[in-house]
Amino acid sequence: MTMIVDNENVPTAPSPCQVGTCTGGVPGASNVTDSTTCNAGGTQCCGGVCIDTTADARNCGACGHSCDEATCAGSICAFVSGQNEPWGIALDTTYVYWTNVGTINQDGTVMKVPKSGGTPVVLASAQALPVGIAVDATNVYWVNSGTPDRSDGAVMKLPLAGGQPTALASGQQGPLNVAVDATHVYWTNKDGGAVMKMPIAGGVPVTLTSGLRNPWGIALDANSVYWTNYNGGSVMSVPKSGGVPVILASGQRVPWGIAVDAANVYFTRSDNGGVDGAVLQMPKGGGDLVTLAAKPNGTPHGITVDATHVYWGYYDGSLFKVPIGGGVPTLIASNQPALADLAVDETSIYWINEVTMSKGTVMKAPK
Repeated sequence: MTMIVDNENVPTAPSPCQVGTCTGGVPGASNVTDSTTCNAGGTQCCGGVCIDTTADARNCGACGHSCDEATCAGSICAFVSGQNEPWGIALDTTYVYWTNVGTINQDGTVMKVPKSGGTPVVLASAQALPVGIAVDATNVYWVNSGTPDRSDGAVMKLPLAGGQPTALASGQQGPLNVAVDATHVYWTNKDGGAVMKMPIAGGVPVTLTSGLRNPWGIALDANSVYWTNYNGGSVMSVPKSGGVPVILASGQRVPWGIAVDAANVYFTRSDNGGVDGAVLQMPKGGGDLVTLAAKPNGTPHGITVDATHVYWGYYDGSLFKVPIGGGVPTLIASNQPALADLAVDETSIYWINEVTMSKGTVMKAPK
């Protein structure tokens, strides 16, 4: 069959993705698949229209990925700007929550903004170096690392609807990261060398284990608490009910972030002493380490996982994902200043650019 091009039926702008043809003498048009690269550089076909996905707020980085009220720059939603050293990030179904460390003058804040964008809301102010943050269906929890002597740290709680913050635990030694389940809140005391827990309704803090060397990241599953020891070079776990801690991995130089799923533990290890920075995976019950990614002079910090991929960011500004079990890493974003903590939901990845002096940002991109 001879295909005849009918110039009168060739779609023109703003639908350059459509290819007008006459098939068997019948005028028609066939749509190019979304995300196909258009002839013009830097554009993709989205719904039959060539869109610059590096700058279009309704199709930022991918067709249909909307920044809503935020702007799009470099294929990334510049979600929130003007933050003073944002540090930790957490999500619920509707909002993004984060901490702003601020300065030693106790001017830190706890913030939230709708996932759809909008004006950030200050949930708590005048906080003493707020860092790690977690959220459940009722409350937001965070830890204040405290003033420079690190003996007046606190674990804080605030209803999602707002109100006055409550100190669940005070007198903590440099608490750094926090996690929550249905009944308890858990945290690492970096300077105190301990992993702690207490009921979310309040009560007496319980030391799950102590004598650690700078416990850093923390993660939970149904039965256990997992953490990294920054200076101890190890990854460990302990039952939530208490018991003997288990060393899952040792000799890891400088491990930072940690995440778990039903089967595995994932953690990041910084380049140190000639050992490449790496993203590693291992069975929760112990076993061989799998290197998912490695980078000379790399400093991967935050890490998270969903049903199919592991996500992490390098402090030097690049964000990646890789299939669980291994594969070729995919670059999600680059040129991010001081990329730190991150979180994912069904469609997007959110992360912190930990910059001081009101230059920090909270970012969003399709995952």
